[in-house]
Amino acid sequence: MRTSTVYVGSLTGVYRSTDRGDHWGERLNDNPTDGQVTALAVSPRDPRYVWAGTSTGHVYLFDTRRGRVTDVTGNGLPNRWGSAIVPSARSVDRVVIAFSGYDATSTDYDLGGNGNAGRIFRSRDRGRRWEDVSGNLTEGEGLDVPVSALAQDPRDERRLFAGTDAGVFETRDGGGTWRSARGPMPMVAVTALDLNERTGWLHAGTFGRGVWRMRYRGQGGPGRTAAP
Repeated sequence: MRTSTVYVGSLTGVYRSTDRGDHWGERLNDNPTDGQVTALAVSPRDPRYVWAGTSTGHVYLFDTRRGRVTDVTGNGLPNRWGSAIVPSARSVDRVVIAFSGYDATSTDYDLGGNGNAGRIFRSRDRGRRWEDVSGNLTEGEGLDVPVSALAQDPRDERRLFAGTDAGVFETRDGGGTWRSARGPMPMVAVTALDLNERTGWLHAGTFGRGVWRMRYRGQGGPGRTAAP
């Protein structure tokens, strides 16, 4: 789908351009967001809905048609950096969000935490309720690692990929169990994921070790494709 609408997050909220960035309107939210916007995503199902995560763990849903902004953070999310948001391609109600940082920090009030653990959460009702789908990505399993990127298979939304400081992890049961999908990739932080439904490739951008790809559908396994 081609569009000339562009969104950008700032220290206090979200701005929109309807001419590919040549001109920008006023900030979409009247009141500043709690924390700077660190993750931003437009619903592929209905582009009027824009999701934003912030550096303090807040989550906002923008209804750009009605000019409505709703804080959907709730009480169960950690107050860490929201690093990635993936709205469902099938339903405007469903979304997955990831958080960077460490559970050991956010559960420690002395370190500024709010007592909540977890790094990947799903909502099925536009943020009214959140479900922790971190599975075994926990301190107890030795996987208290920041998550910086997410990707979801649009044909099977129970299949998710997470880019972490320890490579790529994959779940096929909606977050109940995660396993490493790193393959021959070195142990390196993955800061970006891009899933191409047409080609069946998942691309992973790393911190200093190039760009890698793997077949998430069809034949073939992980392999390097290019370096920046």
